[in-house]
Amino acid sequence: MAIKTDGSLWAWGWNGYGQFGNGTTTSSYYPVRSGSDNDWSAVTLGGYYTAALKSDGTFWTWGSNFYGELGDGTNTVRLSPAQVNVIPNFRMTVSKSGTGTGTVTSDLAAISCGADCDEIFYNNTTVVTLTPVPDPGFVFAGWSGHPDCLDGSVTMDADKTCTATFNLLPYGFIGPLSPYASPDERSYKVKSAIPIKWQYADSSGNVINSSAMNPMISIAPSPCSGGDDGAAIMLDDAGQSGYQYDSITNTWQFNWKTTDMQSGCYNIRVTNSQTSQINGPFPIKLVR
Repeated sequence: MAIKTDGSLWAWGWNGYGQFGNGTTTSSYYPVRSGSDNDWSAVTLGGYYTAALKSDGTFWTWGSNFYGELGDGTNTVRLSPAQVNVIPNFRMTVSKSGTGTGTVTSDLAAISCGADCDEIFYNNTTVVTLTPVPDPGFVFAGWSGHPDCLDGSVTMDADKTCTATFNLLPYGFIGPLSPYASPDERSYKVKSAIPIKWQYADSSGNVINSSAMNPMISIAPSPCSGGDDGAAIMLDDAGQSGYQYDSITNTWQFNWKTTDMQSGCYNIRVTNSQTSQINGPFPIKLVR
């Protein structure tokens, strides 16, 4: 098979299954024209069948089709070119934004968006359902991008970009819990190991898993009569300064060892290193 410079298509050789495309099964030792069209741009031969493109981008096949070689949904042998409707593929691009992290997956098991997001091609009109899952300590804030992304169910009839926004979860603070007592209620003796306990809650007040929040305690001297805090004593080494997390009750505890502390009043603040949320001050009074 060959295409001349005028766009006409020519064939020669064996034509037992009509691969010439001229409406016959007659073979030829010489080139014979395949039809009368002058807009062919590319042609290729398969096993007893022919596939070709026209200059307008349409796709045509003819010849043997016992095993569906012609791609027309049948097994009918065709002696003349027949146009094949090619289902277009469209690109889906998933991205992430916001102050938090999370993952995005799809019901078709093609999108798997963790640290990086995939760009996948889908057949025309395929409906893809995207599922965002925020990491612990974060919340899914919604979809943006193409308007069809807004409900997470996307019909692939064009190239589309969907952006999942994950943000830090605003937390409630519950604490300090018993046996904490402020200076107005009770003082602690120097050399005590004072347990400071607290929990975090969601917007409904339910205690949540806060194991990933990496809290930090700061303790600053404060005049017992009030006034500004003094220079802060930072205790931020979880391996040495007594941080503990109870995964059953979702409770944080910091054991403040006061052996080398001076008597007086102190303010304690709890910083959530994940969100920079600061709770406090919580006053404690040490006496000898």
